Amino acid sequence: MNRTLSPAFLLLALGALCFAVDDRQEPPLKYVLEINGKEHQLFVGKAVTIRGEFKDPTVLLKAASTRTFAYGDLTFRYPASFTWEAEIEAPNEKTWTLSGNDFKILYFVLPAPLTVDDYAAAMVGQIGNNKSRIHASERELGDRKYKGKRLAVDLAGTQLTMEIYAFPAKEGARLLVLQDSLGDDGKTSAEGARALKLLSETFRDTAKGSDSGVGGGR
Repeated sequence: MNRTLSPAFLLLALGALCFAVDDRQEPPLKYVLEINGKEHQLFVGKAVTIRGEFKDPTVLLKAASTRTFAYGDLTFRYPASFTWEAEIEAPNEKTWTLSGNDFKILYFVLPAPLTVDDYAAAMVGQIGNNKSRIHASERELGDRKYKGKRLAVDLAGTQLTMEIYAFPAKEGARLLVLQDSLGDDGKTSAEGARALKLLSETFRDTAKGSDSGVGGGR
């Protein structure tokens, strides 16, 4: 018996998942429906119309490989496998931590001014001068280049790096920290390379006034 999918095909009800409604909620995992090899993006809880007629179609539903971070005036995609942690102390004091096995993305919205140099110096104070070194760094995120600091750390034979960048804030500070556990060859981890590529390609700072000048520095 032949089965045909109509143009009005697909009203999804895949559970109680929904879009993020507050700063604590992890971004939703999106899905991709593959019909005869062609992919269609799905949004949980939203009706989708697939145009065309399909006779005995081959259908595959799979989870998207990325999630979209959209908090604190920053938007970017990151690996869906990363764990999520949000600490919301006040409307102007928030920390998000996205963690893989080797790579972490930390984003701070702070009520008081804090420069890249001050953050790096504070980390050196915690770790110790003999185990850490600070260098200038620059990274292209979205359509802009940001200047910051790169902290190289040696902890019990484990090589870590932390790149620190600042973004304009009406008050207080906004800092992005990219932490990577380097491979045995001293290079960026494979996980870090994938996450950084994704971050670079999808990053946007939507805060008012964020499009002027080169970000970061001090």
